[in-house]
Amino acid sequence: MKLTDSGRQVTGGGGITPDVVVQPMKYNPFQESILRHEVFFAYQGGVGGFDTYFLGTRPEITKDFVANDSVMKTFRAYLDKEKIPYTEEDIAQNLPWIKHEIRKKLSSPFSA
Repeated sequence: MKLTDSGRQVTGGGGITPDVVVQPMKYNPFQESILRHEVFFAYQGGVGGFDTYFLGTRPEITKDFVANDSVMKTFRAYLDKEKIPYTEEDIAQNLPWIKHEIRKKLSSPFSA
């Protein structure tokens, strides 16, 4: 048994117990497919991912960027180009998540 600087007891073998336990996010099958196909992940060399594809269209990205209908049309075109299966129902049911992920990837330089 050891004590941390703040006096909390720590035992060996189990690691550090977090103060707040956060459950991992549960993804639905469509989200898992998007993540598995690395749609929102650009390789370190800058090749791959929706963000690289979208930025190739030279859009204006500002701190107020939102994934509007035009962006979603480009997103569908990317899925088609990469032969990533989806249905319009998949898009509709996951629209807030998709838009959040797109905004997160494309506006990250503007995050404060």
